[in-house]
Amino acid sequence: MEFDKQKQMLDSMIFEENIKGKPYLDGVLKWTVGIGHNLDDRPITQAQADRLSPDRAGQPLGPQGQQADGRFLVGHGRDLMADPLTEDESLEIWKEDMDVAESEVRGWLGKDIYDNLSPTHKHALIDMSFNMGLPALSTFKNFRAAVQRGDFENAGAEIKDSDYYRDFVKWQGVEDNRAQRNINRIFLGDTNAE
Repeated sequence: MEFDKQKQMLDSMIFEENIKGKPYLDGVLKWTVGIGHNLDDRPITQAQADRLSPDRAGQPLGPQGQQADGRFLVGHGRDLMADPLTEDESLEIWKEDMDVAESEVRGWLGKDIYDNLSPTHKHALIDMSFNMGLPALSTFKNFRAAVQRGDFENAGAEIKDSDYYRDFVKWQGVEDNRAQRNINRIFLGDTNAE
């Protein structure tokens, strides 16, 4: 991802997700930390753990997740309730998450189609994949076909006619919600949808 688009994506993600060093349950009850990093679906990897706890690098991963005593352990046993992620650590994990989301969207759409999309369209697709996960995004078959045809009007309509959109209407309100901002990016090519 190019630097200026990465900065725009970061600003957008911080607006949508905030930066939280301590784990919390998100809107669909998944443990989340940092800039929207889903710990349930993407636990901290060995490489991430080694960076988060360099004094324990190379050691096997310990127990992960919420413990009966209230601790929330990741990696090599770091308790994020007592020792939350720093902003820099959150940013590092977010960059890796964006690389994964972009790679997933590229594979889902096809490399040639993805590479020829505008940065604004890529932004919407990466945000959707990051937010709901590729398995959920992959159920949007008509949306995918419309994007692949370059039919962004119908692609936007497909988002609007989805549980993804309806859920955000419930959570954030009709006019100001994440799904609507992604519709604006897809349908209108609106670079100011943040």
